[in-house]
Amino acid sequence: MNRKFHTVAGFLVRGARKPGAMRLWRQVLWMLACLACGGRAARAAANYEPYAFTHFAGAVGGMGYTDGTGSAARFSGPSGVAVHSSGHVYVADLGNNVIRKITPGGEVSTFAGQEGMEGSDDGTGSAARFNSPASVAVDAAGYIYVADTGNHTIRKITPGGVVTTLAGARNAGTDDGTGSAARFFGPYGVAVDSSGYVYVSDKHNHAIRKGWRVPLRANIAEDGSGGFFVRVQGAVNLSYKLQRAQTLDGPWTTGAPQAAPASGLVEFHDIPAQPDHGFYRVVQE
Repeated sequence: MNRKFHTVAGFLVRGARKPGAMRLWRQVLWMLACLACGGRAARAAANYEPYAFTHFAGAVGGMGYTDGTGSAARFSGPSGVAVHSSGHVYVADLGNNVIRKITPGGEVSTFAGQEGMEGSDDGTGSAARFNSPASVAVDAAGYIYVADTGNHTIRKITPGGVVTTLAGARNAGTDDGTGSAARFFGPYGVAVDSSGYVYVSDKHNHAIRKGWRVPLRANIAEDGSGGFFVRVQGAVNLSYKLQRAQTLDGPWTTGAPQAAPASGLVEFHDIPAQPDHGFYRVVQE
């Protein structure tokens, strides 16, 4: 009797020229495939770390606006969320037109804006206004960046709750530029990296935009004793920092922040190690 031998998945199977033998080989292949799949599934299950979810703040189906702890708080269409290294969570509460803050213990408060009040005003805390804020990001220093979708702007909030318009204006557009000269059309997502660069998903322009801090124009004058006065025209309630470097490429050393007075004129006094060398710039905190 003639015989044929077939190697199947590493096994040598002796078979005959019979229809039943073909069925036997198929069964062997099927069993080997099942064993192989089962082995992979077992290994995957052993390496997989499951996540458990629970309610941190707000209540399922409980749309509204209430500050409070845990399930006592209420949101309306919360869209974006970001976490600071301190454990505080910031939420773009889109339907309520506010930015909320949640402590690690789940206590919810309104960080900026006023519930139900749509607008574009800069200001501190509840004096500020948003229009359907969709996304938030937070940097290492605790500054919040907001994609204010309905206003077509990017907003910035200090750790103390002071809201300013970082870029854009209430009217779409596609223009690149600095501050209000830039234009967005429904910015929806925002992120900030460790170097302070801000990235925006400009939804209706179908583009990703990138922004960075531009130093303010400063006036420098000698003080007559080897030091310098550095003056900039700032804005009330905002803080500014003086930076100095030996070359334009840096590295830059940063001084303590200084708040702008009622006039907005900020004045720094510096006595450099080498009065005849160096570069200065002033940046908003």
